[in-house]
Amino acid sequence: MELAAVVSFAVFVGLAVVAPDLVPLLFGHQWARAATLCSLLAIYALVNTLGIFCYPVLLATGGIGKYIWLNVWHFIGVLSVCLVGIQFSVSWLVLGLIINGVVLSIPGLMFVHRRIGLSPWDYCRPCLVPAAASIFMVGAVWATGLLIPKSTWLAIVVFCKMTTGAIAYLGFMYLFKRETLIKLFDMAGHAMGFSFLAPQPLAPPLVKS
Repeated sequence: MELAAVVSFAVFVGLAVVAPDLVPLLFGHQWARAATLCSLLAIYALVNTLGIFCYPVLLATGGIGKYIWLNVWHFIGVLSVCLVGIQFSVSWLVLGLIINGVVLSIPGLMFVHRRIGLSPWDYCRPCLVPAAASIFMVGAVWATGLLIPKSTWLAIVVFCKMTTGAIAYLGFMYLFKRETLIKLFDMAGHAMGFSFLAPQPLAPPLVKS
């Protein structure tokens, strides 16, 4: 959960905050109004990612009935949001989906607590530092936007904001959750064939030869 939170807050909050510049850069200024929708979709993806472990826990512990009820409630919520939200705009629809996901996370966490004894606080606690780091990142990106001249080429603006945001996020995580950040880089390193951590010594044999 902790590793997923570190990656998810960085990617999805980062995308949400740079979307107003990134969308026109990639698709042209005629798509600038879609930036708000892109930001909302990024937050929606974040909510779904952070709650993704509830369903496997319920299935693995035999809570198939709770799993089905959560899906039924999710379907009813999505249907209601679509019928109401689309009357206003797509952005309102996605905002409704975000609220629906947050509301459904409450019974999901309660079901997990009943099945394996994991409290909602213990489930959510690994998200606190990444969430704080993402807020710090948003502030750094916002400050960067104020300092960059208005006439700057859009690609340079996006590059500066993304670089500043990445440095701010990683720096915050390094100060307050260094071991998690190192573990994450080590996992990525293993996938590419190297390791950031020193190799652990082998345990001595149980039976002497």
